[in-house]
Amino acid sequence: MGINGCIHDGWLLIRDTQRRFDLKFLCHMLGTDRMLDQYRMFAAGSTVNNLNKELVGNTTISLPSIEEQRVIGEYLETIDNLITLHQREVLR
Repeated sequence: MGINGCIHDGWLLIRDTQRRFDLKFLCHMLGTDRMLDQYRMFAAGSTVNNLNKELVGNTTISLPSIEEQRVIGEYLETIDNLITLHQREVLR
């Protein structure tokens, strides 16, 4: 995601060592309802649901070509920017 930071027990680091993902696409894809449903299904714990790399590794995704990912990622980022711009205008 291009963010420098530290890892602790509330974070999971995903490395794209095979360079199969466009980072903008990956960021949006990980937050989709389909992915969130899978996280909920795999989460373990009675009080606090937890995920680990093995559980997250069990999720499945539909992966378009890297070119399609770039187009989708750019489009979604543009939409996010427009939403942010409109929210700022409303708050003025």
